[in-house]
Amino acid sequence: MEISLREFILKGNFGPVQIGMTKNEIINTLGKPDSDTDYGESGELYYGYYEFFYWTENQILFAIQNDHLIADCTNHNEMILFENNNFKIDVWFLEVGRDFTYKEIKDILNKEGLEYTEEISYKNGPNILKFKSGVFFDFSSGYIGWGSDEESSETWHQLEKTIENLDDYILNGIGYCPSDTTGK
Repeated sequence: MEISLREFILKGNFGPVQIGMTKNEIINTLGKPDSDTDYGESGELYYGYYEFFYWTENQILFAIQNDHLIADCTNHNEMILFENNNFKIDVWFLEVGRDFTYKEIKDILNKEGLEYTEEISYKNGPNILKFKSGVFFDFSSGYIGWGSDEESSETWHQLEKTIENLDDYILNGIGYCPSDTTGK
């Protein structure tokens, strides 16, 4: 089965996986996760870096995200690509090793005629692009990562990038967390 990120933003469903499903239903649908982490009140299933958050008490899914879209690492392919025996991610416009700016994302969405709103994600935070489904893209005004100043260099060091202009902010994540999903 192929799960499309484009369809996810339009419908709010990650293929057949929907908010409100149980942890076991997700595993039966998507297969064994790479990791199942218990945080106490909530837990998280990882499929690559696609994260499925559930309430520990009743095992109900309340959020889906991948907040590892910035190409600030040598294993960026592991951050956005995923495939197992049950499903494969169609990453739509995403490319391994490439960042997308706020402006580029808006251009892609406008070219495809996809409706969205621009919202402030939190006090003084960068804008998010939110879809009717409730799914959103969030952006970063910078990052700290590891890299090299020259493409051919074998010397790696910590890099810090700070961005002033909103249009140049970098796509950080895709997520869905309906505020009315208590699972209780």
